[in-house]
Amino acid sequence: MNKIQIILSVVLTVLLLAVCMTIPVLAEDTVQSGVWGDLSWALNETTGELVISGEGEMNSLVDSLAWCTYANSIKSVVIEEGVKSIGNYAFKNCSNLSNVTIPSSLTSIGYLSFWNCIGLRKITIPNTCTSVSEYAFQGCEYINTITIPANAIYAFRFCKLENVTITNGTTIPSNAFTDQSRMSSIVIPDTITKIETWAFFNCSSLKSISIPQGVTEIGEQAFQGCKSLEHIAIPENVTVLGRSMFMGCKSLKSVVFPQHITEIGENMFHGCESLESFTFSENVERIGNKAFYSCHSLTEIIIPNTVKIGNYSLGNCRGLKKLVLSNGVKGISGYALDSTFNIETITIPTTIISYIPKNNLKTVIFNSGKSIAADAFNDCKTLETVIFCGNQEEWNALQQDKSWLERLKNVSFTYHNCQWEIADDSHAGSCYECNAKISGEHIWDTGNITIKPTHTSTGLKKYSCTVCQKSKEAVMDKIATHDYDTCIEHDETQHKKICTCGDILYESHSYGSWKVVTPATELSEGKLQKTCDCGKVVSKWTPKLTHEYIDTVISPTCSERGYTLHTCKNCDHSYKDTYVNVLEHVYSDDKDRICNNCNALRENTYTEKTQAPGDTKSNNSGCNTALANQFAIVVTMLMAGVFYVKEKHNN
Repeated sequence: MNKIQIILSVVLTVLLLAVCMTIPVLAEDTVQSGVWGDLSWALNETTGELVISGEGEMNSLVDSLAWCTYANSIKSVVIEEGVKSIGNYAFKNCSNLSNVTIPSSLTSIGYLSFWNCIGLRKITIPNTCTSVSEYAFQGCEYINTITIPANAIYAFRFCKLENVTITNGTTIPSNAFTDQSRMSSIVIPDTITKIETWAFFNCSSLKSISIPQGVTEIGEQAFQGCKSLEHIAIPENVTVLGRSMFMGCKSLKSVVFPQHITEIGENMFHGCESLESFTFSENVERIGNKAFYSCHSLTEIIIPNTVKIGNYSLGNCRGLKKLVLSNGVKGISGYALDSTFNIETITIPTTIISYIPKNNLKTVIFNSGKSIAADAFNDCKTLETVIFCGNQEEWNALQQDKSWLERLKNVSFTYHNCQWEIADDSHAGSCYECNAKISGEHIWDTGNITIKPTHTSTGLKKYSCTVCQKSKEAVMDKIATHDYDTCIEHDETQHKKICTCGDILYESHSYGSWKVVTPATELSEGKLQKTCDCGKVVSKWTPKLTHEYIDTVISPTCSERGYTLHTCKNCDHSYKDTYVNVLEHVYSDDKDRICNNCNALRENTYTEKTQAPGDTKSNNSGCNTALANQFAIVVTMLMAGVFYVKEKHNN
């Protein structure tokens, strides 16, 4: 190797060593660090891990402060013990952040602290954290797994939750998980005592939930729309159950209800089309409107004593074939069973028969009552059997009027369902429906006239035993006095009554008191009516009402005119007049910016430009410039060495 080559090799070696010495500097510069308030931070840009340490609170941040400058580089955050809070905007727009470690020393999480961290999938918040801004995780829509105290629930309303574990607290608040359609599981701690309204509204993927025994109150619509929920048990300690609690739970098959509950609330199981059975406790006093509406899988319902049944409460139950209402039922709405057409067998008091759909009715068992409405079975084409299983006194009363039975063909009406052993003076039997033992002498009804007596001829009357239907006949004497029926309208001044013998009696109309049919208003006349016993109706009109106005003076402001408002106390008609001009702004002096009348701010065009504190980008830029200058010097030295060697060689 000649001298020139040796010199060139030495120069190149020196230059390469100089360049290599700059490499460790570049590697160290990928670690960014600093101090923010009482805390220190360090970000390894290579791994994306941000570590925050120290003792105390974390101040609020903006885009140009501390680690926020490197938001896109942050992949994980480790907050060490001693840090007491996460400041406002702390990790805003850290879109690559996927993991956060929060210490037990933390007590609060600030406003929009994790805003738009779309890479987060799960997070755990310790029980020591007593304050969490409800907007802390806004924009973190892909968080699906959380372990949190109950006070942090609202912070995740905008996330697509799937698995939730609540670690402490006493209340699941209103709208806590409303419309969380992906949530399939939730763990509720034993400390919870109250589940508020709409807590799990429309959680359509939730299949099961275990309610702690300590819960005493569940609010309205708490589980409405939970379409996948199949089974649920309400603890015995619950004393308050809100309306519409399980409305629309289409998959719900069974429910365990507290025995002490006295009311099945309005719309409680509305639309629970898979509900197969429900057992009413003896303490239930009321079934609310539409409580079991559209529960198509219910085939049999047994309702105990002292119950009031509301509108549409058992309506549109297409699968319901058997219904048992105890004789102590306090009342039933005329629309309670609206559109429930497939009932085949019912056990009810006679007073309720008019409320039962009869499209497919085959067997009716009356357990009490002293009368049956004449139109009780109108258009009932499928009825085969009517059985009365009440007491003898009630049965005797039913024999007084069987006009309802005259409208039916091929229908048997019996007192208990017995195979009677009948003698001339007695009967005996055992009821197949209620197991009652019936025996004794015949008890004759009041009889049915087969041939009416008149003033000139005798009649014939047929009697039947009210128990076993054995019959006998008796002759009726001639009529000694006229027997007039109800009065019938004849003309404008009279009505007439007709005796069974054909005699007619005319009487003047006898009207009751006037009754309001249509009340008078400012726009139309009113109408009054009174009615005679024969059905004759007379009417008269009352004059229209007049407006009576109440005046209210509205004072002007700096933005709106004043006026006088005139409102009618009868019909709420109103108009305005006597307008007063808008007031001018009034200020104490030329420098005063607040109006004395309306507190409005006077426009101020003066602005002052301030410089943001701690521009870390400028410092980094300086470091980068210095590094570039060093590299330029090295390159210049290299070029100079090559030129020198070349010149030396030429010489």
